[in-house]
Amino acid sequence: MIRLFIKMYGLLIATLVVSFYIQTEVIDYFRSLSAPVNVRERFSGAFFMIEQELKRSPPATWPEKVAQMKPGFGTPLSLESRSALQDRFTLSGDRLAAFDDGRIVTHERKQGGFYLSKRVGGSDQGILLEFPGPRDMRREIYAINWTIEFLMVALLLWFWVRPFWRDLMALRGAAEKVGGGDLDVQVNMRRSSPLFDFAHRFNEMTARINTLMKSQKELTNSVSHELRTPLARLRFSQHLATDEPTAEGKDRYLALMDRDIDELDELSSELLTYAKLESGTPDVVLVKVPAAPWLEDILDAARRLADAEGKSIRIGANLQLSELVCEPRYMARALSNLLRNALRFAETAIHVDVTQTDEHYRITVDDDGPGIPVSEHERLFQPFTRLDKSRDRATGGFGMGLAIVRQIALWHGGTACIGVAPAGGARIVIEWRRLAPGRSPVVTNRQGSAQSATHPAPASV
Repeated sequence: MIRLFIKMYGLLIATLVVSFYIQTEVIDYFRSLSAPVNVRERFSGAFFMIEQELKRSPPATWPEKVAQMKPGFGTPLSLESRSALQDRFTLSGDRLAAFDDGRIVTHERKQGGFYLSKRVGGSDQGILLEFPGPRDMRREIYAINWTIEFLMVALLLWFWVRPFWRDLMALRGAAEKVGGGDLDVQVNMRRSSPLFDFAHRFNEMTARINTLMKSQKELTNSVSHELRTPLARLRFSQHLATDEPTAEGKDRYLALMDRDIDELDELSSELLTYAKLESGTPDVVLVKVPAAPWLEDILDAARRLADAEGKSIRIGANLQLSELVCEPRYMARALSNLLRNALRFAETAIHVDVTQTDEHYRITVDDDGPGIPVSEHERLFQPFTRLDKSRDRATGGFGMGLAIVRQIALWHGGTACIGVAPAGGARIVIEWRRLAPGRSPVVTNRQGSAQSATHPAPASV
């Protein structure tokens, strides 16, 4: 807005300056055609000669004397009474007083030029000299000035509107292509264009929509694949339960069906969580959280899960701050996902570090499992992605946990990445910027794993 205003204001001022210069030149030209006359200097001698000649004769002979002198002047000469001059030129006020004092008075000539009059001595007669000239050009000058002004403004608007209209047409064409289903369209616009920011946002929007469409398509395909297995097992167990003659056998198959229903319920819950995060609906407002009780609740839940699964794994933590600014529910979900992921592969221990720097908060989860190949680091953040050796869902889950972690990190204006733990296992890090409580993070790119290039991995990974 400010840049557009300054640019338009600068162009308008420049146009007005140029217009003022042109108008000044035009006015000076017309003034040169009718330069003002210093009547006292140029014609006082002529009036003096006429007045002296008339004073030598009686007033009754003045008209005849004037008629005799008239051919010797290059301009019309006449003798008028004071009352006639007063009526003809509407003499009043200062001008009438100047005439009565015997000073030279100037009168406007309607056809162009002017008259000069002077009272003869103390008489009621006045000498009148007529000087024909160009008529008054003030209206024409005003018309020319306004014409120049309008043309300059029109010229300004033309050079302003033409590129603006061209850019609008480019945006219109791009919008029509997007409406026709071409989501790869991009609007290339000069940085100096007032619509550059709008075009940039338009390109981000189409890229975002394109990514979402591809993501939804991939997600739909993955969901279809993931649903097929438990549904097939359900159908198979249902047929076996129908044909099973004994009550014990029916109970066994019903228990298997109940397990598959639980799996479908868990899968739908994971899908809803991921879809909510990925579509941009969560209202992430950062709050100040006491770090120790928040972390201890999550670690206790992970320890109970390890005990329920019969795993003897130590879960330790290193907490280097007293308060944490985050969205506690989503960040707790992200850390819980990392701990469940670590429980699947850890052999003896899991360690959690919660630290801060001048600009970032960082949560690090290390395990002593087999680790993750570097080639799989980014791929595992995609929905329904599991390591090849963990295709068994009993150990590999649905492949949604890390995808949800990445989305939660992005909604905090941060990132999540995979590295190597000191014990040789996997290290997964969530890092986000330190902001004041109550603020919502500014997320500039929410394209899931596609934005990893814009979020470099933490240095400690």
